[in-house]
Amino acid sequence: MTRAFIELGHGRWAAAADLHPVAPFLYVTLVLIALLSAVQIAGGREILETNWKRNRRWIVLAVISSMAISWGVNLVRSSVGS
Repeated sequence: MTRAFIELGHGRWAAAADLHPVAPFLYVTLVLIALLSAVQIAGGREILETNWKRNRRWIVLAVISSMAISWGVNLVRSSVGS
């Protein structure tokens, strides 16, 4: 994941996805959280906590699903590559 984030920082999205399939989605999510945090601080109103309370089931399901899919993709890649 670290090498994938370095590739994303250099704008190499395909290389990052090749290293870790979930990395681009996580990168975009973290940038979005940072932007929402800045808006929350500047505006003085709760945005992140409100959205977390409203959508936590879907967020947790998406995280677990993406981890399982990534694990499966890496498992297939390692067995085909051997």
